[in-house]
Amino acid sequence: MAIKVSSTTVIDDTRNIVNVIAFTASGNVAAGNINLADGVLSRPRVQDYALTVNALGNVEASTTINLENGNYITATATGPVTWTFSNPPGSGIAGGFILVLTNGGILTQTWPGGTAWPGGTAPTLTNNGTDVLVFITNNAGTTWRGVGSMLDSKVPA
Repeated sequence: MAIKVSSTTVIDDTRNIVNVIAFTASGNVAAGNINLADGVLSRPRVQDYALTVNALGNVEASTTINLENGNYITATATGPVTWTFSNPPGSGIAGGFILVLTNGGILTQTWPGGTAWPGGTAPTLTNNGTDVLVFITNNAGTTWRGVGSMLDSKVPA
C-alpha cells in the first residue's frame, strides 16, 4: 500500500521513497522520522549518523536485549545474568549490536545458545570495570557471533 502526504505519494507500493517531503536550501531532506518497516533503502550515502542507546541500567537474572529498542546497549551487572537477544533482522539480513557491560566479570554471564566466540570460548570479563562486546547475526539470531571488542575499557590515568 502506498503512503501519501497531502495526496502526494511519498512511499510507493514496493516501499520505495518516490517523493521527498521537503528540501532545505542546501538540498538536504527536511523531515522527521522515516520508518521503512524493514524495507530496503538502496545505495544511501550516510553521514553523521547515530545509534539509539538502550540503557538497561542494573541487570540480573533473565535480561532481554530487544534490538527494536536500540543497537547500543548499556548495562551494569548486579547479579548473575542469563541474556536473551530479541527481534534480530530476518534470515539473510545481517544485524548486530554493541553491549557496554559494567562489572560483567564478577558474576556469571550466560549467553544465548548458539553464541559463537573466537576460539569457542566467551571472553573473561572485567570484575570491576567496563567491557565492550559486539554481537552480529545473519540468520535471524539462530547463531550470534560475539567478540570482546574492548575488554577493561578505561580512560588512561
